[in-house]
Amino acid sequence: MVPLFFYKLLLTLITPFLCLGLFIRSIKQRSYRQRILERFGLAQVERSGGIVIHGASVGEVIALRPFIEALLIQYPQHLITVTTFTPTGSEQVKKSFGSRVQHCYLPFDTPYSVALFLNKLKPLAIVIMETEIWPSLIDACNTRKIKLLLINARISARSFTRYQKIQSLITGTLCKVDNILAQSKEDAERFIQLGALADSTSVSGNLKYDLVKPEDIEDKAIEIVNATKNRKVWVIGSSHQDEEALILSSLKVIHRKHPDILCILAPRHPERIKPLELSIQTEGLSVVKRSQGQLPSEQHNIWLIDTMGELLLFYRIADVCTVAGSFGATGGHNPLEPALFSCPIIVGPNMSNFQDIAQRLEQANGWLQVDDSNAETLANAVTKMVSDPDHAQQLGENALTVLKQNQGATKTSVDKLDQLLYRL
Repeated sequence: MVPLFFYKLLLTLITPFLCLGLFIRSIKQRSYRQRILERFGLAQVERSGGIVIHGASVGEVIALRPFIEALLIQYPQHLITVTTFTPTGSEQVKKSFGSRVQHCYLPFDTPYSVALFLNKLKPLAIVIMETEIWPSLIDACNTRKIKLLLINARISARSFTRYQKIQSLITGTLCKVDNILAQSKEDAERFIQLGALADSTSVSGNLKYDLVKPEDIEDKAIEIVNATKNRKVWVIGSSHQDEEALILSSLKVIHRKHPDILCILAPRHPERIKPLELSIQTEGLSVVKRSQGQLPSEQHNIWLIDTMGELLLFYRIADVCTVAGSFGATGGHNPLEPALFSCPIIVGPNMSNFQDIAQRLEQANGWLQVDDSNAETLANAVTKMVSDPDHAQQLGENALTVLKQNQGATKTSVDKLDQLLYRL
């Protein structure tokens, strides 16, 4: 109890700095100035009860979509509230579910904010996605007898080392979670070593494999394909600032052999749109933005995607894609999204956030991973895919096979939640 007491005291004392952090974030992304009260537990919602599901940002919300859809069918009597931390995650919730779910931000993990949040929502259960270990929230749920389920749980080797430095706090927290469903055996073992109860920790697989195609995606894809006028399309998904120069340099190299290739570029963070557009123009490349409502002409080199929730659509029509975040310090993003459409995948050397998925795709020859963050190397990989469509198609089909063979975590997670809610 002593480590938890000091943790709560520390979080309370640094509350002014949390406010300052929001203000600093809002300089680049003004949406962080909105709904400030929700960050401190004053949820702007009308109803209470039911099930709260938390996914920090866009990627988690997308991965949670099949799980939430299953709960909407299985529990029509229960209110479903989906929480996030980021404004982009919030927008993804609204785009994916509309009024079918209730939405608000999960508050900072200060004891008073958590108490206000739980007083307002009064949930039967809270489901937390991946590695979101919040001691104040978990302790409060335990005290109030609110069922707590951690799904798609993972702990990287780096995170495991960090958690070991505060193991007394983490151990006292994890033992209060009703059930932990880990992505892999290694993840489950790490949770147990950190203090999770072995009887309450099991392996469910990875929810990210349970992707489903949006119902309207084929109709939308036809429109996009017609807009590209049969040009070869290279889609780059979720790029970061430390990769932008590499991407633009690679495109210029590619254009030496394939000047007609259209690059569809979707940066990870909305605040990068303006500086990225400026960089593109500085490099002498022609760009059009998705939000302008203008389709790319034959003169445009880059279609800059500055809208939310459309990356799956562009993976659907790509001849080749690059899953970014893997050429810098980020550690990669989800390569299974393009795999859903048998799209040939190229990634960079750093896929540390998706080690298990990376291993499976590598073993199945389901992607091409380049071994350095070099413009020539990336350009050669893209050129190889475009020049050898049979090879590219085989890579895409292999990736789809990996996706299908590893599905099932959604059902396991729904069944476990059902046991928690209704077991005697």
